[in-house]
Amino acid sequence: MIIVSLHTYKTKMNKFKKILIIPALFDHIDLIKEAKKAGFQIITCDNNPDNEGHKYSDVFKNISLLDIDSVVNMAKDEKIDAVSPFSTDIGAIPAAYIAQEMNIVGNPVNTVTIMSNKYSFRKFLSENNFNVPKFQSLSSFEEIDFDRITFPLIIKPTDRAGSKGVYVVEDSNQLKDKFNKSRATSFEKKIILEDYIETEYMQLQGDAIVQDGKLLFSCIGNQHFGKGNMSHSPIATTFPTTIPPKVTNKIIDEISRFINLAGYKNGGINIEIRVDKNENIYFIELAPRFGGNFIAKTIGLVCNINIIEYAFKIAIGKKIKIPDYKINPNIFQFILRTQKQGIFQSVEVKKNSPLQILDSFSVKKPGNYVDLKSGPSSIIAVYIIKVEQRLEIVNIINNPEIYFNIKLTPIFNT
Repeated sequence: MIIVSLHTYKTKMNKFKKILIIPALFDHIDLIKEAKKAGFQIITCDNNPDNEGHKYSDVFKNISLLDIDSVVNMAKDEKIDAVSPFSTDIGAIPAAYIAQEMNIVGNPVNTVTIMSNKYSFRKFLSENNFNVPKFQSLSSFEEIDFDRITFPLIIKPTDRAGSKGVYVVEDSNQLKDKFNKSRATSFEKKIILEDYIETEYMQLQGDAIVQDGKLLFSCIGNQHFGKGNMSHSPIATTFPTTIPPKVTNKIIDEISRFINLAGYKNGGINIEIRVDKNENIYFIELAPRFGGNFIAKTIGLVCNINIIEYAFKIAIGKKIKIPDYKINPNIFQFILRTQKQGIFQSVEVKKNSPLQILDSFSVKKPGNYVDLKSGPSSIIAVYIIKVEQRLEIVNIINNPEIYFNIKLTPIFNT
C-alpha cells in the first residue's frame, strides 16, 4: 500500500494548475493565499511591480491590463487553468477575454464591458426598463446639452472606479472647472454627466455572488461619506442596511433581473445603489467583481462565511453552497482619510480605543506625499473593525481623530 499525504496529493493533483490573478492589490492577497493553500501556482499581472500582491505570487508579469491582447497571449503561453480579477474593474475585461479565448470559467466579454463602462451600463439599464437618472456621455465640454441639465449633477469618467474623477457640481462654473479634471482620469477620455439622485436614505453598498448565472448571495449595507471636501468620498460601510425590508427585497429582485438580462455568469458583483424618496431603486454601479477596499472580506466576517474561498472556487469551476448565516452588526469597513496635506509618517490606533482591528492595510507608506486632489488620494489606510457596542461605530466614523493618530509632516509653500 502506498500512503500519500494530503499535501502531497494536492500538489500532485494540481502540479500543472495555474491561476492568473489580475491585478495584484492588497485586496488580492487573501485570494492568492487561498489558491496557494489549494496547491495552485499563482501568476499575477499588472504594470506596477510595487503592488502588494506580487510579493505573494509565484510569477509576476509586468504587462498593462489595458493591453488586452498582450495579457491574453501571456495567459495562453502560461497555459493557465483559471483567472480572477476579484476586486478590480480594470482586471475584469481582460479576464473576460481570457475566459472566452481559453474556454475557462468567466463571464461574456459583452456583459463585462457593459458593466465596466458607465455609459454602456446606463444605456443598458435604460433599454431594459430599469430606473436611470438623466445622463449624457461626452468627450468635450462643448458637447454638453445644457437643456438637459438639472443641477446638482454628478460628473465622472466613464471607465474608472474607486471614486476617481467623481465630482458633484452645483452650477455651470463648477461644471466647467471639474469637467477636464474628470476627463483626464478616463482611459478613453470620456465623461458621463447624470442627475444627482436625491434620497432620504443612505447610499447602499454591498456584494453579490453569482455562479452559473444564478444569484446565490447578496449582502447590502449603508455607505457613509466624509465631511467638508470629503463629503462625496466613501469612508465606511456598515451592515446590515437600515433600508426597509420591502425595498431590500425589490433590490434583490432587480439584481436578479439584471443578471438574467445582461448574462452575468460567474463571480462577484459589487453593488452601489441609491433609493429615492418614492422608493425607486437606482443602480449606481453593478460592477463585474467583488468590492475593493476590504468590502468582500468585511462581508465575509459580518456574515461568518468565507467569501474569499467562494471566489476561488467559482474561478476554478467548483460548485459552492452558501450556508445559513446571521449578520454581526458590530463589524464594519472603515476607510481612514485625512483632510490635511503633507508627507505621511505613520498612523496608529490610540491607546485604550474601544475597537478591535480585524484586518488593515496602510495605503500610504512613510514618505508618501498626501494631497487632496481626488477621492483616493486622501486615503491613509483601510480597516476592518469590530466594536463591542454598535453605538461606537457612529463615533468612529464621525470622529476618527479620537481613535487614530495620523502623523504628517506639513509642507509650507515658500
